[in-house]
Amino acid sequence: MKKSISRVFAVLLAMVMLVSVVCIPAIASAPKEKTVKVNYVVSGNDKSVEFKYSDAYFDQSGYVYRQDLAIASNALAISAGGSQRARKSNDMKNQNQNFKHFASVCGFDKFASSQYMKARPKVDSIGVNCASKKIEDGKGKSTLIAIAIRGFGYQNEWGDNGLIGVTGDHQGFSRSRDDALKFVKQYIRDSGIKGRIKVWVSGYSRGGIVANMIGGSLDDGYNLGDKVTLSRDDMYVYPCEPALGVATESTKNAKYDNIHNIVNPNDLVPMVPFTSWGFARYGIDHLTPTKADPNYDEYSSAMKDYMKSIPNDIYNIYWPDLFQGWDVQTNGTIITGISKNDKLQPEFFKDLDKAVSADLVYSRQDYVDNLQVYIMDLLEAFNREDVEVKDAGKDVLKVLADNWQDVLQVLLSGDKDKAVNAIAGYIEEGYAKSGITNYTQEKIVKMLNVLVPRVIKMAKDYPSTTGTFIANIVNILAAHSEAPCQSWLKTLPADYMKTHTAYSYNY
Repeated sequence: MKKSISRVFAVLLAMVMLVSVVCIPAIASAPKEKTVKVNYVVSGNDKSVEFKYSDAYFDQSGYVYRQDLAIASNALAISAGGSQRARKSNDMKNQNQNFKHFASVCGFDKFASSQYMKARPKVDSIGVNCASKKIEDGKGKSTLIAIAIRGFGYQNEWGDNGLIGVTGDHQGFSRSRDDALKFVKQYIRDSGIKGRIKVWVSGYSRGGIVANMIGGSLDDGYNLGDKVTLSRDDMYVYPCEPALGVATESTKNAKYDNIHNIVNPNDLVPMVPFTSWGFARYGIDHLTPTKADPNYDEYSSAMKDYMKSIPNDIYNIYWPDLFQGWDVQTNGTIITGISKNDKLQPEFFKDLDKAVSADLVYSRQDYVDNLQVYIMDLLEAFNREDVEVKDAGKDVLKVLADNWQDVLQVLLSGDKDKAVNAIAGYIEEGYAKSGITNYTQEKIVKMLNVLVPRVIKMAKDYPSTTGTFIANIVNILAAHSEAPCQSWLKTLPADYMKTHTAYSYNY
């Protein structure tokens, strides 16, 4: 009996030793998380901030949301901006140096960037960056391809945001998606990549919606090459603050749930072009807190403390906290009463959608026929690489906000010429504050003559919405900044954005 027990014990001991021998290499080779520095664009300069990265972020299916990967994806997105260091030295071919640095410290190589990451962007261009590395998971070896879409420092490309089109997906965004996919396919071919691949895709703002649409196309089976295979589980798509841009009915499928959108409900950009125009985005939106959250004060305090510790271009202010709604009473032509209300910014965006769709832009056809060219010119002018013009734009908005009651009253009067002259005067005042004199007043007046009659109608039908928008125009536009996006991601509890989700087609 003792001999039998001894044999059993010996077998068990041998099994334990065997398991130990097998497990030790696995533990030793487990990918480690490391701290890396990322350079990104802040107020016309390249600044740096720390993030973490590990190959282990890609061990699970892309359908599983990971906070650590969301944070790393934010780093990937901000690295894609055109380097200001390169631009200031007129070294345009090295505008991709921030991406190359980030990808390199994360262990990637075989860097490649699209044409307009190496030249001055145009209205219809897109900046795409790629790098790759070999990784291994429970299913074996694969090539991980990082795809970063430029969403910072893209100059004239901002004008493309206004190219909406009459039907289907947003025309400008879908064109950029197609160009980006062609570049990625060529990158795979040129790099000699074969076999199983994983893709890691991110971008911010315009880059975010293009990244989102790239994910949608890959989920739909876009062929990246006959020598590679890509499963939906091996897609890690994390757009940051993406706009809307996909025809709503095209997005309603669970296969797109491997696309994880990082969305601040207080940011106007992820809410436009409006859902009432038939736009949404692929995948799941993971939402940062609003004041409706019972723990908002605790969360926002941590977020703002972190934001003050990193370089940012919004004066260490979390602008949504300054939003103030207004109730405006009129007799049709004159303001008879004004009072504050407690409406939150995300609720206000729904009101703005309703007012704009009813009176400002009647349909996508109306927009294309009568407004598109003006909006594209305005967007391009406000975001071109001209610091003086950008600063003047901010001063103009501040003057309008400071005088919002007078602006609203002149709109309610219904006198188009009087309203055009008054608003043109405020614009002139804003330019004067910045010392700008080389602008064309005639072009501004021409644009206002088209827009003001529509704004007059909206002011009369929706005085509270119109007044609130003008009063908060600085707060609303300043809320679209990378700094809060990064700060929320790095300070929220690990499971917060995993459980606070929505689908954009339900907004």
